Amino acid sequence: MSPWMRPPPNKPVATLAGHAATVTFSGATTFTAVATVASGDAQGNVTYTLRGMYDLLGNQQAMTVITGTLGAVFDSVAPSLTAVTGASNHAGRPTFAVVGDQVTLTLQADETIDATTLPVVTLAGRSATVQAGTSPTTVVTAILTLLGSDTTGSIGYTVGGSLCDLAGNCNGALSPASGSTGVTFA
Repeated sequence: MSPWMRPPPNKPVATLAGHAATVTFSGATTFTAVATVASGDAQGNVTYTLRGMYDLLGNQQAMTVITGTLGAVFDSVAPSLTAVTGASNHAGRPTFAVVGDQVTLTLQADETIDATTLPVVTLAGRSATVQAGTSPTTVVTAILTLLGSDTTGSIGYTVGGSLCDLAGNCNGALSPASGSTGVTFA
């Protein structure tokens, strides 16, 4: 090789989230590292390691190992419900309701949810209005105004459909899927 020709840059060895990465150059000083993560990998911030860095002349850099955390989060787990609570807006008695009162079922998820994909909820056997809290949120509420035609007694609920997180992981088997709101309709 002629002395005035530079050797091709040597590719660094990279890992992303603990997986060997394929490294490609996209310019004289820029490269991209790509790795595939698996569902069993640790959830959370994605870490990286780079070693074997060389300059354009083929000289190994003094700092041979670089580690850090990317601005990406790995999430392969669908959200689940951590709490389901019911209450009415009856003055002074949230466990009691009469015609015209609203019953609210609050679903608490274990992670931030996608407010565009909400579960279907019934209260007292009728479809409730379902909404997410202010984004980002882990809370979904279902609200129903009680009518004279509703059955008196304990107000039950059912939860169906899916609850999805921001990464697109959806849980279509929410638990508890049914139960009592803890509110009695008289």
